[in-house]
Amino acid sequence: MSYLELGYQVFNNVISDNCRESAKNEVNRIRNLFRQDNQLLSDYVIPLSELPDHRNPGADQQAIEEEPYLIGEPVELSTTFATLIMNPSLWDIASSILGDDDVVYHFSNVTRKPAKNGPSLSWHRDFPNQYICPEHSDSFFRLLLPLEGMQESNGCTQVIANSHTLSDELAIREHKKRSLDINQHEQSISLELKPGQAVAIHPKLIHGGQVNRSELDRNLMVIQFGLPTHHWLYHEKPCMLTGLNHREILEMLDANFNQPRRQTKKTHKATISKLNTC
Repeated sequence: MSYLELGYQVFNNVISDNCRESAKNEVNRIRNLFRQDNQLLSDYVIPLSELPDHRNPGADQQAIEEEPYLIGEPVELSTTFATLIMNPSLWDIASSILGDDDVVYHFSNVTRKPAKNGPSLSWHRDFPNQYICPEHSDSFFRLLLPLEGMQESNGCTQVIANSHTLSDELAIREHKKRSLDINQHEQSISLELKPGQAVAIHPKLIHGGQVNRSELDRNLMVIQFGLPTHHWLYHEKPCMLTGLNHREILEMLDANFNQPRRQTKKTHKATISKLNTC
């Protein structure tokens, strides 16, 4: 069944093992840099210790103090991630999902559930979100790309199939009214993905995930693609690549990848903390 029917779709052989391993190595490099000097990457990294206690019950508090949870806009930190998001297969998926060849990049992040201390994620929809959210839900989606195998044991993404069929207006009203109750959703599906697979998530699909108390890390690359639009519910611009198409990004990277833009009015960290991550 398709993305439109279920609210999600799994794709095979999206990136190579070499590409995944390179990205994992960069995650570890960024993690080590943050541990050595957490101020060095404070504009980009949200540590596990900043999450509320109910998200990570029983975690080792000392271990999570300097452990990155979310790495915002890794494309600004490493050419490896910039190369990853330019993989033509990702843009082919985006064109297929959005039904148009005119696709633009919105943002990316790495959402981490480290072995033994990975946090849960409450049930939520990505539409609406208070980060980069077009006015209409059919104008964007998120692609989840695990950097290693993603199983129920290490906190894989879980979804409620067909929960995306409500109207945009109802989704907005529901978002304002209350949080989604995990106890109401006993029919969740665990998206267990093999290395190299990816899954497209409809913005209105209910999804979440449990803690990771296994011996295996779960590092998830999250990429939001969209159609060009000037109509937004919310719109931050944390990255020099936001709003650009494939050709424009190539030109931008060639011109000034080594000069990542730093925000002046607010820190990047404060901006990425608004993300609904997966």
